[in-house]
Amino acid sequence: HHIRGEDDVRIQMWILGRVGGWRMVDIAKRYGYRDGSGVLHVLRRLELNPDKSIQKKLKHLKEMS
Repeated sequence: HHIRGEDDVRIQMWILGRVGGWRMVDIAKRYGYRDGSGVLHVLRRLELNPDKSIQKKLKHLKEMS
């Protein structure tokens, strides 16, 4: 399940959904979620996370794509 050596599952899911363009339902299947709404909730919470290191990482990943 590793994506570019990323250990944080939330960030792996974010990469697939926001950078890779995967459908939420496909990410849900890959990570054992019942449906895509749970994945979407994880992505939104991650994007709203006040941790500056997480925000910096997301911005960097988005710029690389």
